[in-house]
Amino acid sequence: MGVLSMTNWRVQPGRTAEFVQGAAEAKALHERHGARVFLAQWQNAGARTGLLGYGMLFTDIQAWGRATDALGGDQAWLAFVQQRIDAADAGATLVSQSLNSDQPGFEAAEHPAPGTFILVSSSHLAPGRSAEEVLRLAHDWKQASADLGAQWMRYRRTILGGEQSLSFVASYGFAGAASYAAFIAKLAEPARQGLMQASFGPSSPLVNFSQASGRVLPL
Repeated sequence: MGVLSMTNWRVQPGRTAEFVQGAAEAKALHERHGARVFLAQWQNAGARTGLLGYGMLFTDIQAWGRATDALGGDQAWLAFVQQRIDAADAGATLVSQSLNSDQPGFEAAEHPAPGTFILVSSSHLAPGRSAEEVLRLAHDWKQASADLGAQWMRYRRTILGGEQSLSFVASYGFAGAASYAAFIAKLAEPARQGLMQASFGPSSPLVNFSQASGRVLPL
């Protein structure tokens, strides 16, 4: 199963264009080691609003491990880190980093296209419940999201992520904010209330703790 390595950055005011240029340089270096790279800006994300998320997709965790080791000896990457990340006047600060694994039936081969509006919903497993219950519910959402206008749905579990480790992360892609708004409006219809209750009611196998939106940027 594929994995997503995600870093989130707080960019200093006035230096976003510089950061995007640096991200494009990093993308070229990471792609040499098998990553598929995208960049997103987070909105409606609480304390993380405005952060830029740099994502690297790998075919499996072994590919991620090989790339991570190879980057440690890649002189071009090490020079980039020294010049762009570790410099005293670096234009951005690393806020968080996580490694997330695709769940069965949600393998994601391609990165999201620029301009895609993204909804991300994060949850912890409720006490006494099982991952099997969660995956059954996730597949119900996959079918519903397609019916309601989402372009795609991904479902991952955070392998490494500090306090967010072992959380489940659902992400949905939309053509734009208007498509997302139509999706939310349809979820309020009576026919969808069973799914909403199963997901957010007292019998849910999940404890939801975060929702955020974002937009994929050209890179």
